[in-house]
Amino acid sequence: MALADICTALLLFYEFRRTGRNAFLVLACAYLYGAVMALAQVAAFPGALGAPLFGTSQTAAWIFLAWRLGTASLFLAAVLQAQVPAAHTIFEGHFPGYPIMPGVLLTEAMAQSSGWLLLGVMKFERMPFLAMVKEAKMRGFVSPGDLLTIEAKIEHEGSGFAVTSAKVRVGKDLKCSADLTFRHIPFPHPDLRVHMDAMANKIGFPMQALSHD
Repeated sequence: MALADICTALLLFYEFRRTGRNAFLVLACAYLYGAVMALAQVAAFPGALGAPLFGTSQTAAWIFLAWRLGTASLFLAAVLQAQVPAAHTIFEGHFPGYPIMPGVLLTEAMAQSSGWLLLGVMKFERMPFLAMVKEAKMRGFVSPGDLLTIEAKIEHEGSGFAVTSAKVRVGKDLKCSADLTFRHIPFPHPDLRVHMDAMANKIGFPMQALSHD
């Protein structure tokens, strides 16, 4: 397991270096953390290598807990970046002389980022659909040419629904945030799955990670 995680981490670090996409870096760190914790678990587990190499009888249990919780926290979050176009028809009426990105599009950016995170966590077996937007707050203006950093984190997933919290930043400045609820179902049509696979390839979604648990 540790060897497989290390190999996956190296592949994802290479993809991060090649593309500069932060999503690859987060996933690479998750797999590297899993590999380190797996080795520590073996070293501390009584009987795995004879006598434990370090710790007490409780150490292995605590390492296992930190392993599972730490890896999960890395897998259940995503960080994406997107460049706002310097010129676009949406700015013609929003607003003349003072163009800013509409709040509905910022909300859509958070929903899209959360949706891709959910697709990855569910291994592209179910399709998430936005069901509710709560606590949406526009905290600052986003201008043409700004580089957005979009953060999404899964707060709950189960019983056919998922809840995420998402934020959009420009640099260190928080521009908006929202809590989003999704309903997810098996892909309702093969054409939709084909389309999403094509989009995943287009945006550089790390499909390599989905073949590993």
